[in-house]
Amino acid sequence: MPDEAQKTGVADSTLALASFAVYKTRGASEWVAVSGVSMLPLIRSGDEVLVRFGPERPKRGEIVLFWENGRMVVHRLVRTRRSHEGDVLVTRGDGTLFFDRPFPADESFGIVRACRRTETDALVPIAAGGRRGAFVAAVSAATGSALDAVQRLPRTLRRPAGKIGRRLAARLVAGSARVAAWSERA
Repeated sequence: MPDEAQKTGVADSTLALASFAVYKTRGASEWVAVSGVSMLPLIRSGDEVLVRFGPERPKRGEIVLFWENGRMVVHRLVRTRRSHEGDVLVTRGDGTLFFDRPFPADESFGIVRACRRTETDALVPIAAGGRRGAFVAAVSAATGSALDAVQRLPRTLRRPAGKIGRRLAARLVAGSARVAAWSERA
């Protein structure tokens, strides 16, 4: 039997899903609280992101809001693939090692346009668009592909290569995101 925290989490997720669907049909912009560490160093747990809901197709490097495994996720779009059903989005958190499950573009709720720290109310740059966002997406896609390739190596090579690759990938993506966000301030 689920405890109260689990029941509340499911209720909150269902409410968020319903609310975001309404926001999407209206094309609204709303501040949304985030939790987790998958978008570190730019977006921290407890921050709020301004999401522009609607049918607009995100561009590579932009940060999108989508539903996955019973929760809302805010990750960077690293690649768009065409399929016979339409565009499929490939995303990855700046602070994660592997790609998310690809999903149809129309399942995206919106695009993150800003981030603010709740403790200071300060807006922070997130390198979410243009050349800066595309740069971070390219680094993220390359490191994610390299880590995927490591998984296909023979077992004797996979372990040491994976250990080095995981450390290097996390630093490269986080570093590129920091540099892109820093240059956004100037």
